[in-house]
Amino acid sequence: MSDQRIDVSDLAIDRLVTKCVNFIDQHVKELRFAVCGLGIVGLGITVRSLRIFGRFDKVEKIPKEFFRKNVSLDGIVRDVDLDGGILLVEHVPIVSLFGAKPTDPMLRVRLSGVRVSATGSQWLKTTTCNNRVRFALLTSNANREAESIVTSTEGFLKKRCVNVEAVRLGMGCVDTRQEALGRNDRYRKLYLELLATEADAARNHRGLWYSPGERTNSSFVGKIATVFLKMITDAIRRRIRIE
Repeated sequence: MSDQRIDVSDLAIDRLVTKCVNFIDQHVKELRFAVCGLGIVGLGITVRSLRIFGRFDKVEKIPKEFFRKNVSLDGIVRDVDLDGGILLVEHVPIVSLFGAKPTDPMLRVRLSGVRVSATGSQWLKTTTCNNRVRFALLTSNANREAESIVTSTEGFLKKRCVNVEAVRLGMGCVDTRQEALGRNDRYRKLYLELLATEADAARNHRGLWYSPGERTNSSFVGKIATVFLKMITDAIRRRIRIE
């Protein structure tokens, strides 16, 4: 009796499998279209989430998720606001549509961790205008500016971090007021590099650290400043390890 029940259940399963196979054979085209349709929908959702065609002209239009993930955007520096050395950048999307016109207004991009001097603003205007840059988003500030790590991808500063280069040449000093970014790993790494770079600029009297009198005198004061800055850098590094 039990053997008959097993035979009946096996027969039912065989019939079900046969029906499924026949249904697939009869509707191959429809199933292919359905799979393609799902693929297109999925691709559309992915493209929309990545915004590969999106062109941002205001910082507030950039998704907050981009800042949380420190997404890097490409753009062309069209001008520099001399009041603070803010880069005015035309965002270039991942895929540029044919015939797309430049955006106006431009994104306001600030060199994170750097207080740019008046001379530094002129230097930025000379060295970055009309050049392509890549800027890693850290956060947006109260002035609707994108605090960023900027890397020049062409021109005089090609493949150089503009933040670090500005401090290295004495075109600005380290900005110690950005406590909100203290927990950001990329910013902390940048901050330590900026401190070391500033110490080197001060020791070599570059840019805003330059003084004819100091250059001819003993470097005793400069050495003390270097040692002091090194102590601060070491203390910050130890604190980061502890956290």
